[in-house]
Amino acid sequence: MIKLWIQLTERYGRKRVILLTYLLGVGVVAAIMHFLMFNNLYHSSLLYVFIPYCISVVITFFRSYDEPKSHLQRFFSHVLTALSIFLSTSLLVGEGFVCIAFFAPIYLIVITASYLISSVTDTHNNGRNNKYSLAVPVIVLVMSLEGTTASLSFPRDTFVEVNRSTTLSINQIKTNLAKPFDLNKKRHWMISIFPMPYHIEAGSLNAGDIHTVYTRYHRWFVTNTHEGQSEILIESVSANRVKTRVLSDTSYFSTYLKGSGTEISLLPNNQEGTDITLRIDYQRKLDPAWYFHPLQKFGVSKMGELIIDELMIRG
Repeated sequence: MIKLWIQLTERYGRKRVILLTYLLGVGVVAAIMHFLMFNNLYHSSLLYVFIPYCISVVITFFRSYDEPKSHLQRFFSHVLTALSIFLSTSLLVGEGFVCIAFFAPIYLIVITASYLISSVTDTHNNGRNNKYSLAVPVIVLVMSLEGTTASLSFPRDTFVEVNRSTTLSINQIKTNLAKPFDLNKKRHWMISIFPMPYHIEAGSLNAGDIHTVYTRYHRWFVTNTHEGQSEILIESVSANRVKTRVLSDTSYFSTYLKGSGTEISLLPNNQEGTDITLRIDYQRKLDPAWYFHPLQKFGVSKMGELIIDELMIRG
């Protein structure tokens, strides 16, 4: 491989060979991603850990024949090359800005960790460090198997609870819940990048009623559009509790997690108002859990706060 690289650069020029190698790399990564999608492995750690690691290793291999640079210059060059491959591949597979925004941090984490490990082993190149460096690919491969099968996955079902106190009565809150709502309001940055409903079909707040929520997401801001809808059943309604269940969800949001339902508890407080507790049950669909579980839990909690503020309190 080294001899072939040197021969090609001498014959065709370094810049031309680098460009062709870059285009070939983007094509290979895109093909692998399509393979993972076809085999239902697109949500596993193979995509979010193993592929970034392999990209980093390949970049390190070719960069080792670059002209001498400082460590900081080599690091920035490494990261910029990795990011350009990431963005180019995302376009080829049709991903939108939401996926890029959530994939980018873990991609950079893996790329940076791989680069640092490689730098350390190159700087201290002795027998002991070689043993450690050989163990790194094995560790990465094991980590990358998370999510490939049910037995290699951490628990996915989870929930968040959001609490609020308001001066409104329970009846006022229930009246607000039965009214049409608009979530296209100022909201936390994490959920602001997700499309909000553009149309809602809702009857009343009676048990057995089904609310249908329609969403539209332009992956590339104005094109590459995904249309989706969610059907939410009002499962039970009592004096102090409203329970819903998600019957179906084809919105773009369902790409990341599967909503199960909600439970709203309304209790009178000492200030002649109401204490609200909103529980949202959902299933995490992305791996690894160490990255996506806290990220999604935080995002769902912010969505819960928005639901209380805009649907129940309407303040």
